[in-house]
Amino acid sequence: MTHSSTLIETLTPPIQELANAFWPPACLSCDALGQSPFCLPCENALLHAESSPQQNTHHHLGSLWLYGGPLSLAFAKTKFSKQPHQMKKLLSWLVQQGFLEKHRDLFQQHPWDAISWVPAHPYRRLQRGFNAAQLLAIILGKRMQLPLFSSLKCVRNDAPFSLGSSKAVRQKNIQGRYRAHPKARKRKILLVDDICTTGATLGEASKQLALAGAAVHTFTLAQTPKNN
Repeated sequence: MTHSSTLIETLTPPIQELANAFWPPACLSCDALGQSPFCLPCENALLHAESSPQQNTHHHLGSLWLYGGPLSLAFAKTKFSKQPHQMKKLLSWLVQQGFLEKHRDLFQQHPWDAISWVPAHPYRRLQRGFNAAQLLAIILGKRMQLPLFSSLKCVRNDAPFSLGSSKAVRQKNIQGRYRAHPKARKRKILLVDDICTTGATLGEASKQLALAGAAVHTFTLAQTPKNN
């Protein structure tokens, strides 16, 4: 996406329509021109895909989507684009379309006083230009009217997990990666992350908050299929 495309999104509707004739938006999944974040076929594939998994434990509230298909293609591409406006557009659509009545009912049962996110190491955040989990927290926080709270710090820039790493391996390698903010004590926090694979990252992050005296529930944008 070019810089001119970023400017188009700030224009008034009549001028935007004219600009789109010269710089048409593209599907973030298949690159088809004419609609963003998804073209109609990719959007239909997403909306009719298998539903998101239910909450797995008492403290994990589940996910909005199952990670795969157009969502995984768009997310992987956008996450490394260094264009936060594209990730915001993608996350806003996914939250709006995926936030069902069951999630509203579930969230109303838990009166949190803040929403937080699993942080990336500062160097990795600088490389990518943004942290998708933080952008997700901002979007969900506005929808749920929860203030943002930077509850954790990533103190180690570990190499990404290799594809297919087991939960046991991930749990071992991730120990000590996060440090809780002292002000997390006695806070009721909804901790969010973008993608949950085995749950090891969420587990370590929420454990550090719990050790600091916080009451924590976790939630993610998407969950990878069980066999991944």
